[in-house]
Amino acid sequence: MKRQDRKAGNRGFSLIELIISMAMLAIIAIPLLGYFTSSAAYNARAKNRQNAVALSQSIIEVCRDKSVEELARSFHAADAEFYAKFNLVPMDKIEGDRSRIAEVDASGNVITDPDAISYDAGRGVFRNSLDGILRYAIRNIKENGNSYDALITVDTNTGAGATYHAVNGMALYQIKAIQSPDNIVAAETTQNDRVVISMRDLNRDYCDRKNLAHQGEAGWSYLLPKGEAEVENALVRDIYIEIDPYGSSTSKAKVKIYYKYYCPGIDGCPQDSANALEVDPPLYQETVSLEDMKNIYVFFQRNKDVEQVMLDIDSVAALNFRQGIKLYLLCQAADASAATAPPYTASINPAGNSYDKLEAVYSNADSILKNNMAPAERVSAEYIGKEPKLRMADITVDIYEAGELMVQEHLYASMHSTHWE
Repeated sequence: MKRQDRKAGNRGFSLIELIISMAMLAIIAIPLLGYFTSSAAYNARAKNRQNAVALSQSIIEVCRDKSVEELARSFHAADAEFYAKFNLVPMDKIEGDRSRIAEVDASGNVITDPDAISYDAGRGVFRNSLDGILRYAIRNIKENGNSYDALITVDTNTGAGATYHAVNGMALYQIKAIQSPDNIVAAETTQNDRVVISMRDLNRDYCDRKNLAHQGEAGWSYLLPKGEAEVENALVRDIYIEIDPYGSSTSKAKVKIYYKYYCPGIDGCPQDSANALEVDPPLYQETVSLEDMKNIYVFFQRNKDVEQVMLDIDSVAALNFRQGIKLYLLCQAADASAATAPPYTASINPAGNSYDKLEAVYSNADSILKNNMAPAERVSAEYIGKEPKLRMADITVDIYEAGELMVQEHLYASMHSTHWE
């Protein structure tokens, strides 16, 4: 009896009990499996968004370090420059495929009209859109095993009257940070003070020679040297801008910007521009990269009613220019108490075909004499207001699921920044 009782106590589950247990386990497990599945999907989406946020932040940081013109150039540069310099995303993340980047319209369609794109790589010319909004797309960016599309939107209509689109009611192209390697900056220092001394010395030497030659001569009136104020009042100054070849180099040029002076009516001094005197130091004298050279700024104080600018760009050096140059002639206020530059007129006098490499001329002159200006389609003379204006642009970087550009349901991350110049 005892043996049979032990066997009865050790018997297993019946089939019905097993079926009921499996059913109960299924009832409990199905919701748990759904939870784990949802959790995995949620984690995947969260990781996607985290990657997208990091990607948008990295792109906008690079955008903030570029001017709007440089950003436009990134999408329209020649192939060699693109592969060497494109850095909005690492080249391996787009697998070196240039077709993945493009300027697009408000619907996300690639802009193919060469007159509608924002940067003409052949001429090195930046142009804003009619509505002041620029859009650039980078498609199929590989990031941590996922793929994304990025949309960079640049709104230049920020701030009342202080945008790329219009300043003081007139179009104004890019003015970059003054320390940019694209810029040649020539600023007046001690040149005028030095030349007054030089001209006084020339006049004094003239008077001494004449007085010595006529010493004791009946009726000779002893010549007295002119005073500093008289010399300074008679002084005339021209601005010279010279760009010459740097030996046989095709990538560099020598740039020199300097003044030449003459003193009509002051004996012993040069009487006209043909015999004008150059006085050291020059405003600017450096060997520069033709790849970088884009803007020439000349800051000066007003001399006479008309500022004569002698522009001499050597034809051999000009052959190696990769882009047009913008020339800025900026008269400074006489002193710190003056709010605006004094009125003056500028006249630009080119040597040979020097105008061929000028994209535009900008100045705060009241007018630029046109008698020597090149045809309007080659060089434009625009006028910069006498008061500085802060220019701004809003930059937004949106990251979408690859293949879903501008589809809001697939927007993973958006980053915004204000760009100041």
